[in-house]
Amino acid sequence: MHEDADRDQPTDPGDRRAAWRDEARSLHEEARALRGELSAISGSLLRLEACIKSHLEENAKVLPVLEDLVALRRGSQIVLPILVKVVAAGSTVACSLWAAAYWLRDHVNVKW
Repeated sequence: MHEDADRDQPTDPGDRRAAWRDEARSLHEEARALRGELSAISGSLLRLEACIKSHLEENAKVLPVLEDLVALRRGSQIVLPILVKVVAAGSTVACSLWAAAYWLRDHVNVKW
């Protein structure tokens, strides 16, 4: 097994150095490419961070308004049924008084 690995390697030291130089060049090129990709990723992360910060700032402005709307909605859910019952009771009383007034007019000889 060791002999197979030795057969793949050039026997001349100059040839070995050239092979190592070629491999070193390709590794340096890969490292440069990785640095470029890392730089692009860093730029994307910085843009993403700025975008998230702007969204958080907008959220800080909108949050109090949303809380007010939620409070208004909850309040209307409490007040609206009460208001409907009060209006219904008031209209019932008004109609009863109206009917009583007309009954009195027709049956008691009150002239209006």
